[in-house]
Amino acid sequence: MSLMSSLFLIEYLIQHCLPLQLGSRTFSDRHFDISERTAYMLVCTIYVLVGMACTTTIIELVRREYAESWRRMQELRAQIQAQLKLADTIKKLGDHAGSHEFDLKD
Repeated sequence: MSLMSSLFLIEYLIQHCLPLQLGSRTFSDRHFDISERTAYMLVCTIYVLVGMACTTTIIELVRREYAESWRRMQELRAQIQAQLKLADTIKKLGDHAGSHEFDLKD
């Protein structure tokens, strides 16, 4: 979300969702007094905290997925290495057995 859209969202919240009347003025007036600034800062703070919480959650989910895929990749690598060693051993046994003749008669 861009900065401009964030500012528009905050302004919309102030104008439509917080219809607090202070004397003859509302939040839509451009002249804020201390209580209006406090409410405005509260809305801004909540907005920023929710955004930070969402961002942190997404980063943590990506980190967990990366760690899980790294673990799976290491397991696959170990399995492939074991299969390559087995294939090499079988090839060596085949080459070695080809040079010897066995009589398997009972």
